[in-house]
Amino acid sequence: MIIDFRVRPPYGVYAKKMFQNLDAREDFANKYGFTSPPSVIQCDMDLFIQELDKAGVDLAVIPGRGAMGTKNEELLEIAETYKGRFAVFPFVNPMEGEEALNGLEELAKKEHVKGFSMEPGVAINGKTFDFDDEIAFPFYEKMQELGLPLMITYSGHTVPEMDSKYVSKLDRVAVQFPKLNIVLSHAGWPWVMELIGMAFRRKNIYLLPDVYGTNSPGSSEFTVAANTLIPDKILFGSAYPIIPVVEAVQFYEKEAGYREDILEKVMGGNAAGLLGLE
Repeated sequence: MIIDFRVRPPYGVYAKKMFQNLDAREDFANKYGFTSPPSVIQCDMDLFIQELDKAGVDLAVIPGRGAMGTKNEELLEIAETYKGRFAVFPFVNPMEGEEALNGLEELAKKEHVKGFSMEPGVAINGKTFDFDDEIAFPFYEKMQELGLPLMITYSGHTVPEMDSKYVSKLDRVAVQFPKLNIVLSHAGWPWVMELIGMAFRRKNIYLLPDVYGTNSPGSSEFTVAANTLIPDKILFGSAYPIIPVVEAVQFYEKEAGYREDILEKVMGGNAAGLLGLE
């Protein structure tokens, strides 16, 4: 099984926010040694499904992104329309207070919901909260109680300043909520070694390097980490449409250097366990 743990399909809000400036999209893909696939150029959902098929991806995870204004109803609509192809991590904003907190249980009952997405440090409507801001604690507690993982968008691009204090802030959350599995999309890049160390030390931290696991400084460290210290903590993801799914799979399988027995875990086994598919 191959599970792409982070995609943003050409549908609805994502189509409007991530697929319109093709020159910028192509430039970004080029930085990682890739070119945009037909589904990105044409902003076509059916072409995207074909590319998932060609890549051998059995299931893809769609996280909500508050900074882009995604709607959870729209994400669920994608999963229902293309049944069996997508799992959804609805976006949750602790700054919305009690109403958002009370909505977690209802969201958790939805067929395609396998976790939640939050964006500490990312400005949403001009406001931010930190990883260890107490405003988020009731949400962490409820997710822990529901037994569903949390995906956090976390890299040097998504925090207010390039300060390693965000590593310790996240670690405090991992310690205080030990039964809350936390998936870090972008894997905390560029603090690669620190986050590998955290994933080794904390049972509930999982790393999703996505584009930073391809042609990027520090990518080889994720491979070494999976092959040695944390074979159950590294997840495959393309971060589509940043890079194409087909080429992302090929890179992880043929160029990244994962041992054959570890590759099966990285490409889908670890994710299947987190999503309760085993």
